[in-house]
Amino acid sequence: MATTKHDVFLESFLTVGSYKKLYSYTHLLNGFAVHANSEKAAKILSGAKGVRLVQEDIKMAKMTTYTPKYIGASGVWPLLGGAENSGDGIVIGMIDTGIDPKNPSFASFSNQSKQPPPNFKGMCRSGDRFPPDSCNGKIVGARWFARAGQATGEFNATIHYASPYDPDGHGSHTASTAAGNFHTPAISRGYNFGYASGMAPGARLAVYKAAYPFGGYM
Repeated sequence: MATTKHDVFLESFLTVGSYKKLYSYTHLLNGFAVHANSEKAAKILSGAKGVRLVQEDIKMAKMTTYTPKYIGASGVWPLLGGAENSGDGIVIGMIDTGIDPKNPSFASFSNQSKQPPPNFKGMCRSGDRFPPDSCNGKIVGARWFARAGQATGEFNATIHYASPYDPDGHGSHTASTAAGNFHTPAISRGYNFGYASGMAPGARLAVYKAAYPFGGYM
């Protein structure tokens, strides 16, 4: 397995205890993510046979986005089966701060199966504030990634949650912008801001939590 080969490779070039492998990548590329304190480790790996690229992670900040009415996306809905069905059969992947499964923008459609589309290969991982029934047909995939933040000491499970749950709100915002249910009341602190709809209200969501209030690494 590629994961085992990555472990053997690292052990042959770096001192045990001087690094921690965070992830192995085996699908789109053959590689791994490593947390190491020494710049020497990067130089050693760069010179190793078979290594094409060594790149330092960049800490990213969150950005916001806009709604369909600002770009005229709602004009396309009549061509795609109507507002509620636009995006049906599509799974949109979101890499952000997670998702709040109790947000009405992600409620299951009454006519929608709770099973993901047949060709979807993702998975749904439950956890703190994200029970198993959070994947309800609208949300069909959910995972969280925090090993880099754990390695740097920035991740705090008490406030950041070891689950796909969104403690920040940014991921829920972007997910609802992409595929929030049609004509969902936008109510905050008792005030009704109108009705919100995603770009593709009929699409489903696969959520990957990789950004946190302290940022994210890529």
